[in-house]
Amino acid sequence: MKTNIKRTAVIVTSALSLALSGLAFAAKTPPPPKGPAKSPPTRGHGPVANAATLVASASGDATANLYVPFQWDVAVTNTGSAPTTGEVTVSDVIPAGIHIEYISNGDVVPGTAQFNCSFTGQNVFCSTTDPLPVSGTPVQVVTVYAYATSGVSVTNSATVNWSSGASISPTWTTALTDTLVRNAKVRARAGGDTMATAGTPFTWSMALINIGDAPSSTTLSVTDDIDPSLTINSIAEAPGVACSQNGQLVTCVTNNAIPPMIGDEYLPDSPIATISLTARAPAAASVGHQVVASWTLPGTGGSSTSYPWYTAYQ
Repeated sequence: MKTNIKRTAVIVTSALSLALSGLAFAAKTPPPPKGPAKSPPTRGHGPVANAATLVASASGDATANLYVPFQWDVAVTNTGSAPTTGEVTVSDVIPAGIHIEYISNGDVVPGTAQFNCSFTGQNVFCSTTDPLPVSGTPVQVVTVYAYATSGVSVTNSATVNWSSGASISPTWTTALTDTLVRNAKVRARAGGDTMATAGTPFTWSMALINIGDAPSSTTLSVTDDIDPSLTINSIAEAPGVACSQNGQLVTCVTNNAIPPMIGDEYLPDSPIATISLTARAPAAASVGHQVVASWTLPGTGGSSTSYPWYTAYQ
């Protein structure tokens, strides 16, 4: 009888252990998912932020005459999804052989981006920190006024840089023609020191300027008849010029092509010579000189006498 009781206790104990083990397994095993399985979330950078995209464009006159000013324009368009931030720069390298007269800044309308522009040699540079809005409308950056002296066509393009990129404009082509009759108009120029002291050297200058629309292409003779009260100490010739002295008469000869003054361009004098002088015994309060230029062309000739230049004695 006791043996049966023990066996019964063992059986009950074993059954209880199995039941508890089943409950523990059930607690550790998650229930099967309901519906289709979902992928775990991935880590990323989120949506791409809005950004500016600038497109440069070049335009201008389609045709131009040699030695006649024409214009080129540069503009920038924001085709992106946000205004620009920071500095925007535009550079334009004008081809060799094209002479820049002057440049003007682009849009000056209040509320629009304002570019500040300058040029050195053939390099035009513009910049602004004003935001360029997303409008799809070109913003005028700069207008370049220039002229060509040779060739049949000339091209231009510009580069824009901003905080997140750069863009080069398509090339603009201007066809060049030579349909005008152009002539050189050489004029003599006298200059020098405005004040002098007797016994102390001072200088006078001989120069030429071309107010025509073509370079000179002939031999030019330039003379200066120095006042007899002055002693000629020395004559400094400009490159390409040969000078001689006969008494008080200074004569210089050159085959240099004197460049023309085109449009509103400021053109400095083409120097011929600088004469060092000393006043011996001034007979008046001042002394002056005039320069005479002369030339000969096949069948024709010409001359020009400068305005007087005066040097006062101290």
